[in-house]
Amino acid sequence: MLTAKGPYFLTLPLGDGVRAVRFIHPDLRRQLDGAAIEDCELYKDLEKQVIRSVPANEAVIMNFGLVERFPTAFYQLLMKFREELRAKQARLILCGFSPEITGGLAVLQADRIFEITHTEEQAWYKAQVR
Repeated sequence: MLTAKGPYFLTLPLGDGVRAVRFIHPDLRRQLDGAAIEDCELYKDLEKQVIRSVPANEAVIMNFGLVERFPTAFYQLLMKFREELRAKQARLILCGFSPEITGGLAVLQADRIFEITHTEEQAWYKAQVR
């Protein structure tokens, strides 16, 4: 059952206190350019449709399977999103990155900050371990 559909992503419950955010556009750079993270359109949609509705102890899986471009601003957005979820005692698990994006995340040592898996199914299993 779809719980939210924005112009950039879908939000779906996966059961057992887990929801998925699936990005539906391959290039979100235009939504991130030139503004502070809190002012960008993509972050405002995520805040309104995901952060505000996530209860404590829930896990949010962000699936990047369709995303082809991952600018630095997107990484900054994820840092802010993670901070907001942690303040609510919720978890963020990332998945579905292409090999090109995975290489960039390795340089940033993103696995030290984020929980990252290859697939949404692996992320769901990881979310079950609280």
